[in-house]
Amino acid sequence: MSNLFALEDAEHSDVTQGGAIYCPGPTDRAERRILGDASEFEFCKQAVIRGWQVKHNGGWEPDYDVIVRKPGQPILTVQIKRAWRSNPEASEGSYTVPCRKSGEKNASYSLNAFHVLAAHLTDIDAWLFFGRRELGDCRSASYTLPQHRKKKRRDCRYADRVHDNWELLDQVAAMYSQQSLGIGQPMSHALLDNPKIPL
Repeated sequence: MSNLFALEDAEHSDVTQGGAIYCPGPTDRAERRILGDASEFEFCKQAVIRGWQVKHNGGWEPDYDVIVRKPGQPILTVQIKRAWRSNPEASEGSYTVPCRKSGEKNASYSLNAFHVLAAHLTDIDAWLFFGRRELGDCRSASYTLPQHRKKKRRDCRYADRVHDNWELLDQVAAMYSQQSLGIGQPMSHALLDNPKIPL
């Protein structure tokens, strides 16, 4: 297993030097691929800094981009998406986080496609995480930065979400570890404990 999680510096150093690349919205397919790769490698770097063992799949697996693990925890699969603002000129605008397969406008991921979706908020170089189960069958999610929220939407499942919530990765890993031990203790993140969506 050590080779599986060995992250060579050359896999990401050339791409991530110089900071984040801001993409205001969908572009042509070739450019989307380049920008998407940049976000994937940036995620790998940030995860390694936080103590995760990381393996980038090189684009060979359509359902997830990266495998991560901490010692003693189960393996997690991560799907990485770039989020954009509908109006890049408006600093208070909300982000759109795509939850569908690239190149397939109406194709949702299966419920078991990955464990965590990581959205790169490129203009502020931040990350926003969702558990796969809480996304259900939605093909996109909307997110507004906390300082720009004027009124809490009761119908929004992500109204209280704060970006750079890296702790969600640990929570999801703990949840799967508990299930493997037959422990049904609820997690601190209520959205992860939805019995209607199977693991």
